[in-house]
Amino acid sequence: MDDFDLEEFDDSDDLDSSDSASDDLDLSSFSVKSPLKAIRAKCYDCMCGSSYEIKNCPIVNCVLYPFRFGKNPFRTKRVYTEEELVVLRERMRNALKARAGE
Repeated sequence: MDDFDLEEFDDSDDLDSSDSASDDLDLSSFSVKSPLKAIRAKCYDCMCGSSYEIKNCPIVNCVLYPFRFGKNPFRTKRVYTEEELVVLRERMRNALKARAGE
């Protein structure tokens, strides 16, 4: 693979803060999404709205490929110690009692 110089692509001198595209952007049309949901939406858009195509995506070198199902495959499941489980169970009991007493 050929090496390239990032300075060749530096266009920061071309940017003028007074001529910003964000001034014209209507943010009210965007809904707030988590990053994983935004990635899933991008995959949905890329595959023309087909969940089947997302599942069978041929673009395996895409940086979003591992996240295409809307989940982080690199996140490990947390393992609780017995002491932590006791505290969590007690907290849940207290929350349920408080809810029942409302």
